[in-house]
Amino acid sequence: MKGIIIFTTILITTSLEAFAAHTPHEVIVKYKTAPIFSKDLKLHKLFPEFKMMAFKIHEGSTVEATMDKLKQDPDVEFVEPNYILEATSFRFSVFDKTAMTANDTFGVSTLSPAQQDPILVAVVDTGVDYMHPILQNRIFINAKEISGNGKDDDGNGFIDDIQGWNFVTNTNDPMDDHGHGTHVSGTIAGVKSPTEIDMSGNFKIMPLKFLDGDGMGTTLDAISAISYGLQMGVKVFNNSWGGGGTSRALHDVVTQTYQKGALFVVAAGNESTDIDATPSYPASFEHPNLLSIAASTSLGSLAWFSNFGKKSVDVAAPGVSIYSSMPNGMYGYMSGTSMATPYVSRVAMLMMDQNRGISSFQVKEIIMDTATFVAELDPIIASGGIVDASKAILEAQSTVPDGVIPPYTPLTTSLSSEYDPQNSVDMGPSGCGIITTSGPSDWTGGNTLSLILVAFFFVLIQLPARIQVSWVNVR
Repeated sequence: MKGIIIFTTILITTSLEAFAAHTPHEVIVKYKTAPIFSKDLKLHKLFPEFKMMAFKIHEGSTVEATMDKLKQDPDVEFVEPNYILEATSFRFSVFDKTAMTANDTFGVSTLSPAQQDPILVAVVDTGVDYMHPILQNRIFINAKEISGNGKDDDGNGFIDDIQGWNFVTNTNDPMDDHGHGTHVSGTIAGVKSPTEIDMSGNFKIMPLKFLDGDGMGTTLDAISAISYGLQMGVKVFNNSWGGGGTSRALHDVVTQTYQKGALFVVAAGNESTDIDATPSYPASFEHPNLLSIAASTSLGSLAWFSNFGKKSVDVAAPGVSIYSSMPNGMYGYMSGTSMATPYVSRVAMLMMDQNRGISSFQVKEIIMDTATFVAELDPIIASGGIVDASKAILEAQSTVPDGVIPPYTPLTTSLSSEYDPQNSVDMGPSGCGIITTSGPSDWTGGNTLSLILVAFFFVLIQLPARIQVSWVNVR
């Protein structure tokens, strides 16, 4: 192998003001019943399955005034602004196109029969380089859609969605223009080192791009991506991103994944923070199907940048100097809870593939119960340990599906009801923390609805749109 490796760091930060800042003309609203629109609001997007709407406020109005007015409406369940985070990043290159040797890391090379449908793993991220040699045969293909005919053949509301969707540009091309999502996908696909890849598992990766080339995205695009994944039958959602603000809208969409039995795997974040005391979302949500992942070192300790929390963080996984795929056929190293998260997503996928009847709740329980105990982690991580992939998969083989759905009571009050731009909570820096990364050197990295449409709002309407407000970031 010949290669030139140049290392640097990515530091993604937010100012204290960023948590108070919000886009000047946008709000997200959930109604209890069909709404009567104010002339001050212009519809941007509908989420009929969640009874949520995104509005653009007309010139002359403010977010604060609009929220105050909407809170007085008894038909409004909640209203919240879109918060802004800002990322500053620097990238350098790894020139590395090593040929890999296939192996069977966990002793489960023969899992479910080939005639079984593959387990769908959604990478909700910056997109995926679906042409990468190590990934191209693992990418989800929508067999119900005819490519290039300009029609919505499967009737899901998306035209020519052959291999996922780009919610940033609202197009059918989820190509990665950042690198983060491709690196995450390589871990899920089984990339282990510069010379080996684990080929086990009957699965497909669904690229759901909602973060742009700077690693920034929106609440609305995240909701759209997760909603699409649920519609298409995703069993495991990998979420290597997060933000400091509390969003009731995002909470309600995660609740949908719980209700549909999908596993929601989330990066805990990289601020070296106790997120029991200082919550970070979506990692701090308490849904029974949510796995919040810390990063561990090769020595079995907590990575210095990793968030933690005995209540909020479930388990740790390798997250320092992780080797995986990069765009343009490259490979490289990155560190962060972003990298630990797909490790767990892969283990969960293999467990589900080994035992097709096992539930996401059982998968979570097994992963936590079989974790390798580490005394240092016990006071700060719910499971007290680091994922043991082999034990978890072997335990899944003999587990009898029980069909039990752990109880969860969704929130009925707004997380943002006490929003005050002068007294917002300081969540500290958010995003990738400090990352060692690599990649190719040439990256570049409505009108108001009519009364008739309102009447059918909850059942029939899906209006694609992009709300351009950055609030979340890669982890």
